[in-house]
Amino acid sequence: LWGGAYADGLYDFGAKATRASAGMEVGVAFVGAEFGWVGQWRRNGGYANGVRTGLVFSMAFISVYGRWGHLFENGPGNDYGEIGVLLKFPIPLSQD
Repeated sequence: LWGGAYADGLYDFGAKATRASAGMEVGVAFVGAEFGWVGQWRRNGGYANGVRTGLVFSMAFISVYGRWGHLFENGPGNDYGEIGVLLKFPIPLSQD
């Protein structure tokens, strides 16, 4: 059983927008789930808040993920999906 927090950022070339997210993740063995806040900034000055959830397959310092996000804004493009690879840097909080 494991748990933690995450923070990340990316640029979406398709939407021409920058997204940042932070939240919590929990899992068992190498499979986990995450849930958190997401903010998106567009080149034209638009900004939206939203939520994001996803599945994570974590193998020590490398994780593969699939995510779904929803932005609370009017107009098209409120939902999006992501797949990718993360490099992780674990920070031990205690030693047994």
